[in-house]
Amino acid sequence: MRGSVHKYSNVKIELLKKEVLINADLSPVTEADIAILANRIKKVTHKELSRITLSRLYGFNEARFGPSLFALQVLANFCGYESWEKFCEGPPLEYTTGNSEIA
Repeated sequence: MRGSVHKYSNVKIELLKKEVLINADLSPVTEADIAILANRIKKVTHKELSRITLSRLYGFNEARFGPSLFALQVLANFCGYESWEKFCEGPPLEYTTGNSEIA
């Protein structure tokens, strides 16, 4: 494996991507929404994912590798999970669709 890029379940990654969009109130996402999504993620998590990372994740740019563990952790945190691993285990304790803090 190379650096922090790992192979994870594509099914779980797709579920996380959908949940991110629900929590960001951006479903379906367009290429123009990527900057908005990046800002919302940073506002909620205080961690930054680049627009290019998000563009690759949502298929607007070519991705030679799957997402990094860091990216998956940040996205899981954005959705209310403690970690990527906790996301894979099931829903967070206080799950809500849509996040009023990011409007």
